[in-house]
Amino acid sequence: QIGVSGGAVEVVNTWKRGMVEEKKKKRGAEEDEDEREVVKFVQVSCGENFTCLLSSNGHLYSGGTSEFGVLGNGVTGEHFVTASKIAFANCYRFERREMFVQPLGAVSGMSVGTDEKTAPILEEISLSSISCGKNHTVAVEAPKGGASSTTPRRVFSWGSGDYGCLGHGVQSDVYFPRLVTTFSSPVFSSNKVVSAHCGAQCSMVLTERGHVYYWGKHRQGTEAQMRPAIVDALASNGHVVTTCSGGNQTVFCCTSMGVTVSWGHGNHGELGYGTGQGKSSAKPKFVAGGGKCLGEQGSCG
Repeated sequence: QIGVSGGAVEVVNTWKRGMVEEKKKKRGAEEDEDEREVVKFVQVSCGENFTCLLSSNGHLYSGGTSEFGVLGNGVTGEHFVTASKIAFANCYRFERREMFVQPLGAVSGMSVGTDEKTAPILEEISLSSISCGKNHTVAVEAPKGGASSTTPRRVFSWGSGDYGCLGHGVQSDVYFPRLVTTFSSPVFSSNKVVSAHCGAQCSMVLTERGHVYYWGKHRQGTEAQMRPAIVDALASNGHVVTTCSGGNQTVFCCTSMGVTVSWGHGNHGELGYGTGQGKSSAKPKFVAGGGKCLGEQGSCG
């Protein structure tokens, strides 16, 4: 998942240049090394045993383990090491992932079922935001058609589907980036999705109007949210969220007014409610001391 070796597992104790597998342009029957495309990365996100990179031209790259389909290349690489031991193929270089899929119902305009078959999206997809959970990834399509465009920005997810964290309404793993049909609704023509944010087993996206849509699960003792739903406690109270982040069992949001809220389980005080103020909350709750410090950005482990 660090992309530094073409063969064996390697521990890197100092900074080392990663390796990117990029298609070479061909001249006649031979490859021209001088015409290899230079790739500039603008965003990185890490899962438990894999890494995703986003290039300046919106291309997706991934490396690491193939388990659960987290690389988005259509396979898990599952194989037997011995008669009783299973392993998964590793990708030691960052490779571009070009295949994106959508449910057949999304193509025909019919209702989309949870177990529906998928078909490849034939056009090239350019992304603007990626975020990895423990074993899954969510990505947001880059804007197209200019600022006046009314086309919703599509959202894709893949990897482990535990607790509905992929937003497809079913707990199944997905091996290619798959369209999350909720965000193809005309509702998002005037409130487009702008960024993706994942916790260990939950997912969120943030829209232009500062609304947070959540799915999956991050709190014990609650039912999983199988499809994206707006966090009504924030939207109904006029909170315009500017950034959000998910951890193992916590979610944090910062608003345009500098208010910071969190919810979930915080057995070690990571929710920030203060001494004697409880270690968990089922709904967004103000972080202690928020009046003295205006939060602009947060990140959860």
